[in-house]
Amino acid sequence: MINIKKVDVFISYLGYGFRLISNLIVLPIILSSVSSEEYGLWAIFLSIGALASLFDFGLGSVLTRYTTFAYSGAEEIPIEGMPTKKENGSPNYELLFKLFITSKKMYKKISLIVFFVLNLMVVYIIRISTNDIEIIKVVIGWEIYSIGIALGFYFNYYNSFIKGLGKIKEIEVVGIINRVIYILMQILFIDMGLSFIGLGLANLLSIIFLRFQLSKHINELINSKRSIFTMVENSIWSKSDEQINLALRKNSSQIGLVTISNYLQGQGSLLLLSAFVPLDITARYSLSMQLISIVTSIAVIPFNTYLPQLSSFQVQRNYSKLKNTYIFITVMLSLTYLIGSLTIIVFGHAIINIMNSNTNLLGSNLLVLLCIYQYVLTNHQRATSFIAVGNEQPFVVPYLLSSLLSLVFILVGFMFGMDLVGFILINLIVQIMYNGWKWPTMAFKKINFKPDYKGDL
Repeated sequence: MINIKKVDVFISYLGYGFRLISNLIVLPIILSSVSSEEYGLWAIFLSIGALASLFDFGLGSVLTRYTTFAYSGAEEIPIEGMPTKKENGSPNYELLFKLFITSKKMYKKISLIVFFVLNLMVVYIIRISTNDIEIIKVVIGWEIYSIGIALGFYFNYYNSFIKGLGKIKEIEVVGIINRVIYILMQILFIDMGLSFIGLGLANLLSIIFLRFQLSKHINELINSKRSIFTMVENSIWSKSDEQINLALRKNSSQIGLVTISNYLQGQGSLLLLSAFVPLDITARYSLSMQLISIVTSIAVIPFNTYLPQLSSFQVQRNYSKLKNTYIFITVMLSLTYLIGSLTIIVFGHAIINIMNSNTNLLGSNLLVLLCIYQYVLTNHQRATSFIAVGNEQPFVVPYLLSSLLSLVFILVGFMFGMDLVGFILINLIVQIMYNGWKWPTMAFKKINFKPDYKGDL
């Protein structure tokens, strides 16, 4: 059975903190060692590479959920609703390995599509590059980076599968070690004069290293149940395999639509803002949101860490622990966010001044509004993540509608002379109208629901 401990949460905090600090360490080295044109090209590489994650379309989170189901004793993977549980609650290794093999095939196909699309983008990359950079260097750099992104995407199933087994600490430790190696290789290759080609090469090699580190945990599980894995690997495609494939595709597509709606809510509204207000206002808004996003990322760490545990409690019908854990991580999220938000509102301007930033934060009143908006958004997003643990996703359509409504209202508002305050209020009001109360309420109703089966372990 999955057992998330306090050390897992601590390591998750440590991992996030290290990723944040490491970016601050390596950025000055990169800026001082490459030309502005080369850094601009690398920034474009990163932006396009980030969009590749959208091809996942929710598959990773669904795989994590179903892996937890199988490891917690599920008899099957239903398309919707909770699975039946084995009487002794022991891991269903046959189902577990079927999930692993099926997801591997799916990620392989998608990663090839990602690589193909990235290769098509080379025309755009060449077009925007300046005459100061040789075309052959641009192409080599982009190809190396594209291979790294495609491989990284392919190996996503490793991370999702291991997380579904509840091995949070192991993932974070490997991630920290990998990050150290990545930074060292970046510094080495830049010192060798490889510029953005070296940055892409460092990314590629770190992804390969990450794959080998994660594969140790996969191989350990496979070797302990070698006979079952061999049987599953050599078995003929069956009805249960089709059921797994269908469940993964249907539920990941729904989560993918939620991802798109969140992207529209965040990036779509920002694009509209930049089109109607001065650039300096957009910059102040973006900087303010970046600081609030850091607070949000820290606040949701306990929730994300305990998510596989919540799935396990669902399958095991351990409703008392499910309720206690959900309340605990929700309170932790709220307290952490409150402290972080107050820190930004009270001390944010002073911190930015110490950094000698040319861009300031928004005024305190607007920061308060932004913090409230981000809390409402984060709170109902975590509630929907909890609801999805029960293998149901009734929030897909409302999420899409609310995102589209926000964009329409914002566009109309700007056409009639709306300012930044109106922009923030529209985003906030649209969220409060339905999603902000509907999904947190549903989540708490679920943990207070008393089913006939009371299977506390």
